[in-house]
Amino acid sequence: MTILKRSIGHQIGDEVLIRVAATLKLTLKRETDLIARYGGEEFILILYDTDLNDAEKICNKMQENLKIAQEKSYTKEAVAPVTMSFGISCTKPGRDEESESLIKKADDALYKAKESGRNCVSIK
Repeated sequence: MTILKRSIGHQIGDEVLIRVAATLKLTLKRETDLIARYGGEEFILILYDTDLNDAEKICNKMQENLKIAQEKSYTKEAVAPVTMSFGISCTKPGRDEESESLIKKADDALYKAKESGRNCVSIK
């Protein structure tokens, strides 16, 4: 899960995204949990029946697993580690809040995490 000097372009980017998704998926333990590519290099996690505190723990575990996966695939040609920031939002079914509002709050939290630096988790 490293970016190589001699491998530049969309193909290596796609390969990195595939490896990142596989690593993140291994962190999820329940059949109801879902991870999907949301756009570009962004992923969306849907964690049913999960409060903000538990969602934050899952995101922290995903960051840890990404780090471990990179250490195992170490190569002297690696030029940049892969890090991941998370924006977390929560809603309860049956509320009047629509999915667009939930996604907007998560997206706002993600931008806050990115502004805080790499490998951050933000909750909104």
